[in-house]
Amino acid sequence: MSSKTQRPRFCHRGKEADLFRKMGAPEAEVKYLAYVNEITQPGGKKVRESQRTVSDLSAAFLEARKDYYVKNGRQTGQLERHKTALDFCVELYPSVETDDFGPRRLLAVRHAMETSGRFSRKYVNTLINCVRCAFRWSVENELVKPEPLWALQAVAPLKQRRSIARESRPDSLVDLAVVEKTLEFLPPTIADIVRVQRLIGTRPCEVCMMKVGNLRLNERGVMAILSKQTKPTDDAMSTRNDKSSSALKSK
Repeated sequence: MSSKTQRPRFCHRGKEADLFRKMGAPEAEVKYLAYVNEITQPGGKKVRESQRTVSDLSAAFLEARKDYYVKNGRQTGQLERHKTALDFCVELYPSVETDDFGPRRLLAVRHAMETSGRFSRKYVNTLINCVRCAFRWSVENELVKPEPLWALQAVAPLKQRRSIARESRPDSLVDLAVVEKTLEFLPPTIADIVRVQRLIGTRPCEVCMMKVGNLRLNERGVMAILSKQTKPTDDAMSTRNDKSSSALKSK
């Protein structure tokens, strides 16, 4: 407080706030309390947006999204993917404030992902997008300022043949003769799953989620796979031929 001018002044982090009128005036007291409330949180811990660290952002994002990335009552792999990406950020810059986490630091994180040898080039790009996703969520919830997110958008994805990260192996088809021979050694349930995948091209997890209610056999003997989200109309069904219908029946 300044004793010369007798005007209430409050100093915080080297900056003074002039609390107008005379010392002890009710207006000064009200403004003082409002200013203290603005720069503090419950418990007296002083926290500003710029004081949030990369570790704080990572912990807040993962905690908030653990119930978001859920499908059919099960947690998807998306949360683990974001955790992997943020773990690299926390490992390199745990105490760096989010305001100071810019493109150069994101490039350093990406380089660490490349040199780890764990990921392909495309997956590194996916992980970098996960980092930006965490910042986007933090901006949406007013936990950090938007400027760092805008800057991170400037980091271009890794281009083919311009990265030390390995390239993904192209998917190749398995000879149907090999599939048929393999079926003889599989348990009945697993063999049926493979047959369904052959016929409708679904993922293993989607086959496991299928129920009897998803299957329809119409008058022509054609099997229809009905999605849980669609209504039981002919347009909503993806139909298969008679040969596919008989193959779907379990032995």
